[in-house]
Amino acid sequence: MKRLATNAAFLTVLTVLACTSNNRGGKAHTATVVVTPNKAAILKDFESWWTYISGKIHLERDFIPLDEDSTRISKATFLNKLAGGNYVPFEVLIKDDSSVYKIERPQKIDSQISENTIQLAYTHIKNYNWEGKELPGYRFTDLNGTTYTPENTKGKIILLKCWFIHCVACVAEFPELNRLVEKYQGRKDVLFISLATDSKDSLYDFLNTHSFKYATAPQQHDYIRRELQVLSYPTHFLIDRAGRVVKVTQEAKEIIPFFEKEIEKTGNGS
Repeated sequence: MKRLATNAAFLTVLTVLACTSNNRGGKAHTATVVVTPNKAAILKDFESWWTYISGKIHLERDFIPLDEDSTRISKATFLNKLAGGNYVPFEVLIKDDSSVYKIERPQKIDSQISENTIQLAYTHIKNYNWEGKELPGYRFTDLNGTTYTPENTKGKIILLKCWFIHCVACVAEFPELNRLVEKYQGRKDVLFISLATDSKDSLYDFLNTHSFKYATAPQQHDYIRRELQVLSYPTHFLIDRAGRVVKVTQEAKEIIPFFEKEIEKTGNGS
């Protein structure tokens, strides 16, 4: 009976999601049901789980979170449950551009999967908790001598990257981020700033052979660790015109869609 009730609740959620209408055009949205994942295969070992998680589950995005009984819950509650180490997330539906993730509690879970789920959840909780807050007071001076403060960046959209020279993943993002800078180079209301932990001389040498079009402020280790509490690299912060954090992600490909949505709110910015 409990199983039937749970299934009925899940079907109700799917029906509600599928029947949402566009209140302007009156056109019904179409929900695409995802093929039920092979949970036993996904959870059989860490490698299988990681392949699934890294390919299907994107906790930094604006997804629709469901509890284990298929009721909708807040993103904060969803992440906090994952942080307990007893739950795993599965993608169960895609509605328009939003994924629907449901947490489930397996009868048995590999310790490595549990430990990494906890670590993943805590990273996303920390990132999520930044949203809506202002950055701690700052004064960044880049390699060209330009200084950035909350006062002189007010009214601008800022894309901030935390990195260091020997971070392979950080450097691998350079081409993608350079293309983004080039795309918006005419915008006076947009700033691309990177905070590096390395010294000025080291950065001069490195950037002489590795093109990176962000303004780069050297020796920012203390601010990154103490004020931003960044523990993994790269980390990207998107800050709106009011100086509030919109989104924090670990990968450029995840922050860029949010950046472009923020750009759309402000017109051509010229």
